[in-house]
Amino acid sequence: MQPWQGWMVSCLSLAISYAVASLTPMNGWIEFWLRGSFYTAYQIMLVAALLPCGALLARRHHKRPRSLLAMTAGGVVLGYLAGLIAFLLHPLAQPDGARLFLDSIPNGEPEALFAFVWFPVKLLSWLYGAMTGLSMGLLLRIIDRSQRRSSTHEA
Repeated sequence: MQPWQGWMVSCLSLAISYAVASLTPMNGWIEFWLRGSFYTAYQIMLVAALLPCGALLARRHHKRPRSLLAMTAGGVVLGYLAGLIAFLLHPLAQPDGARLFLDSIPNGEPEALFAFVWFPVKLLSWLYGAMTGLSMGLLLRIIDRSQRRSSTHEA
């Protein structure tokens, strides 16, 4: 698999995930917790973090194929990590972003640290990751089957 194919599969998987999220209450749930420009900034940061992770997951799958369950579990982990990154960095897109960014860093208090670690769970970033991993696994299976068929017909 060429690197551009991994990026393409990652883009398509994210598009599928966002299509599903727009048909379900997922985006409304996130918008309940983050409003206005914070919502937009979070979504952009989440996609920016998930896209390269998805490309990496696609390349790893091609080297050693994984089951749909493993791809979904990998997507959950990557979605959660992307959610942490997005939650940490999304204040930077605001007018007073540097101050908001520094205020958002947990200051060592257990409650603040727990809230920081829990927020990506509450914002469903893990579910975006799971949907991305699942759709990526399905797309990669389709690609693998079509490549096997074309190599069988050539032989």
